[in-house]
Amino acid sequence: MNEVSKINKTGKIGGVLLTIILVITIIITLLLFCGAVVIKALPADTVEVELNLGSRVNINWNKVGSRISSAEIKKIATFIESQGDEMVFGIGDNVYKKTDSSVNEDGFELSAEAEPVKMDMSDLVRILVAAGVHAAAYILLLGSLLRLFKALKECKSLFEDDVYARLKGFAVALIPWAVLTAVTKTMIDECTTGVTKELLFAVDFRVIFLVIVTFALLGVFGYAQKAGTN
Repeated sequence: MNEVSKINKTGKIGGVLLTIILVITIIITLLLFCGAVVIKALPADTVEVELNLGSRVNINWNKVGSRISSAEIKKIATFIESQGDEMVFGIGDNVYKKTDSSVNEDGFELSAEAEPVKMDMSDLVRILVAAGVHAAAYILLLGSLLRLFKALKECKSLFEDDVYARLKGFAVALIPWAVLTAVTKTMIDECTTGVTKELLFAVDFRVIFLVIVTFALLGVFGYAQKAGTN
């Protein structure tokens, strides 16, 4: 089997797998949007969801070793106990309030809970719509990737115009996919945490790296294609 045949076989197998994944993604997308429509049609107080976020901190003095003295341990223990139930601390975007604590010569354990996040019908609709848009972005991406594998299945050379055009289409499709992924993640996080977030913090830099690498690969293919025609 020569190299071109291997490429054609890869394109064929990849095309079959992507077709299956694409069909499943389309079904999921339709279900998400249908779910949003159904919930939107229900009375406003039909469903209410409350998320309770808890946290537990456990510190062992023995792991610290000689870096902390017994006097300092006693000082920390006294401070924690003196705070009572008014002690608050932040983890990520959530503020936690102490519910229980215990201190001894081995260490201390602190339990806390954040304010419960309440979600109403409108929040559920937003989550379903955001998830549906996210899935739709994957349909766009999978469609462009499927066309690339189809070109690979039928090509006689890896540097044909059609292969390059499909690779370019995939690279371009990564941009709206990356943007929609960040936007929908921000929407879902805001509904489930009750905290308004900046879009920048929802950006996955691994996605940006993927976009950069794909465009770099596109440039290499373009150069090799031009070099082959000269």
